[in-house]
Amino acid sequence: MLIQYIFYYSVRSIIIIAFIVSIAYCWKHENSDYIKLFPFYHGISVLTETIVDIFFSGQGSFHVSSNMPYKVFTLIEFIFFSFFILRLITKKTGRLLIVVCIVFFLLLYLYLIFRSKSLHFPIYASIFIESIFLIIECLVYFNDLFKSLSVSNLSKEPAFWIISGILFYSIISIPMIGFRVTNMLKDPLDSLLYITINSTGYILMYILFMKGYVCKIVK
Repeated sequence: MLIQYIFYYSVRSIIIIAFIVSIAYCWKHENSDYIKLFPFYHGISVLTETIVDIFFSGQGSFHVSSNMPYKVFTLIEFIFFSFFILRLITKKTGRLLIVVCIVFFLLLYLYLIFRSKSLHFPIYASIFIESIFLIIECLVYFNDLFKSLSVSNLSKEPAFWIISGILFYSIISIPMIGFRVTNMLKDPLDSLLYITINSTGYILMYILFMKGYVCKIVK
């Protein structure tokens, strides 16, 4: 369908654009170290999409084989985001909660691997548990941020925009992925609805990321 191709190329385009913007802005000397790591994250994202396009072309994003690179990326992405958030948390309780989320996510991920005896578990399952734990971690960050009031102008704080993007995408992902996991979306139009919402959320998340990259960070 035409709209599927539109979202397919839109997501691919935003991934490449975000990679270029991150290189152009994140490595500026005045930026914090945590911001300078994001070009590597985007580079892995571009590499993942390239591998899927070259080796699994025509199988679709949710094919049992083509989604293997996405499962690996989901694991890398969660660990990257979690340690990024952990570095921003100042309160001991909040940092402990982030560590607990990381441990439980890894345990659940290992459970999926051992249960399927390989990486042949549904991609929706890994994204679903990733989204749940990322929501918790993002809320811990915002709780810590608003209690400490360490930043007077949030519009100039890169981490605020980046974590807002993570939270936004994670929240809208859970209902649609939940439907996929429970096999409630059987009609082709329902699947199209999933692709539309998922792709739109992904694009908006990366737009918020780029907004954070171009911020003049508050000292």
